[in-house]
Amino acid sequence: MSETMFTRKLDEAQVRQLRGILEAKGFEFSPLDYGHFSARKGKCVIQAYESGKLVVAGKEAKSLFVDAIRQMKPSDALEIVRGGDDAATRYLRSQTEATLIERFSPAIDASLQQSGATDKWKGFVGVYNRIPGVRRLDTDLTRHVCQQAISGLFLKVAEEEKAIRSQPARRTTDLLRNVFGRP
Repeated sequence: MSETMFTRKLDEAQVRQLRGILEAKGFEFSPLDYGHFSARKGKCVIQAYESGKLVVAGKEAKSLFVDAIRQMKPSDALEIVRGGDDAATRYLRSQTEATLIERFSPAIDASLQQSGATDKWKGFVGVYNRIPGVRRLDTDLTRHVCQQAISGLFLKVAEEEKAIRSQPARRTTDLLRNVFGRP
């Protein structure tokens, strides 16, 4: 896994607001097929698709996943092999989610604070949450973005795991072939 991906669903207004934030942060923009934009700064790539899907890719989580795998007990490995299409993903999530949130929160918070998005979000959500009958939104934008990003990451990991389990040609390493069978 060379990159780690996080996804979240955004509406049109959120995409416009995000673009403004990223422009202010000095991201470089390029066109994106079926998308609004692709933005890059350093090792971070953010893509906003016309479908409303937002993808954030970076390399921060890889070491956590490697550590979780190295610390795996035989009973964990057996559960992954015998488990459902997302057994490995569930294991990784249980072992890494809290640390991922802890590691990503400061960077996300700094970006949101610097751009002014946090204050705008609190104002917007404060007004929205006073509307009778609506599902209340969390006013903590950093927590919200982190939770959505981590959920998106594990959704992508689960999709890849399912493909590896169901498509023998996706078993491209000796380890995958030994665990899930040869093509």
